[in-house]
Amino acid sequence: MIAVAAGAFLILVLMVLAGLRPQFSKLSSIGTEQAAELDKLEGANMKLERLDSIRAEAAEIEAARVVLSRRLPGDTELPSLIVELQRVANAAALDFGAVQVSDVVSMSGYSEVPFTLTVSGTFYSFIDYLYRLEKMTREVVVDSFTLNAAGYPELKGEIKARVFEVNNAGIQLPPPGEATQTGAGATP
Repeated sequence: MIAVAAGAFLILVLMVLAGLRPQFSKLSSIGTEQAAELDKLEGANMKLERLDSIRAEAAEIEAARVVLSRRLPGDTELPSLIVELQRVANAAALDFGAVQVSDVVSMSGYSEVPFTLTVSGTFYSFIDYLYRLEKMTREVVVDSFTLNAAGYPELKGEIKARVFEVNNAGIQLPPPGEATQTGAGATP
């Protein structure tokens, strides 16, 4: 009787093992699928983090682009430039004489607009004016200046300078979907 019970128990164990074996292989394949899905999830989380960092940088990039577009506009805007030069001269206590604009020089992606200013005032007002030109919203490069005595303490001066304008025709930016690996892309 013990032999029959042991045999029945052995048959029962074999049947359970035979029934569980496919379940163990299923469990193994499910474990493999789970690992693959976890890898996909980790990759998606990395992309999401990268996109979030790009989104955070986008506001900074746009602000820098706005500042740059003010310093280097897409149009010469001579009337507003002359008004700004006059305003700066008034603030520096200089007498604003005349502005003579030379021919525009086209470069690759931008143009230079050379001009000559005629002003008069004291030495310190000239220094103040040059400092204020440097701090203008628009990019102004002073190439040279000359001062001549007009009678103490008055000086007459001539300032040769340049402003710039951006030519967008030659600049090709990538489409928005083609960001670089760092996510920064091209900036103007």
